Amino acid sequence: MKPLTSLLFFTLCCLPLLTLAAEPVGQELVTKLCGQTKNPEFCVSSFGNVQNDIEQANVTGVVLFGLKVASKNASDISMLIKSMLNDPGLSPQLQQVLEDCSDYYVDAVDLLDDSVAALLANAYRDVRTWVSAAVIDVTGCQEALKKQKGSIENDLTQKTDTFLQLCDNGLVFLNQLEPQ
Repeated sequence: MKPLTSLLFFTLCCLPLLTLAAEPVGQELVTKLCGQTKNPEFCVSSFGNVQNDIEQANVTGVVLFGLKVASKNASDISMLIKSMLNDPGLSPQLQQVLEDCSDYYVDAVDLLDDSVAALLANAYRDVRTWVSAAVIDVTGCQEALKKQKGSIENDLTQKTDTFLQLCDNGLVFLNQLEPQ
């Protein structure tokens, strides 16, 4: 066999087998970074089955994925709030709280989407600023919800807690790129 043909054969046939034998870098990195968060088990579970498929097997890729998960979560909560607002049986107080929360979540989604763009431009301070602003917005919603009584508010408070944990995880990951 000619040397070039041998090299091509090795590359096409054997190299993929060697990469399968190695421990996935994405999973190791996610586990390591999540170990620095307040709730490592939640953090790891937030990546679901994609730990091995992180867009990039580096900290930036993990931060990027985490921000996208938080943004999707905020968008889902925003849609839930909009559907709750269609309930004609809402008290005026609860309706006002939900309208405020809707505004907060729309802002949070925008801020997280801006954070993704800033991360891709290596503007880590902007990422930190915008994720922190999203946390502040949603914390306003959470505080207003806690003053209400009922199952709707409790469910939304739990979803808000999840969102806040996702953002906190992103900020912890960001510390690996740029310490405060």
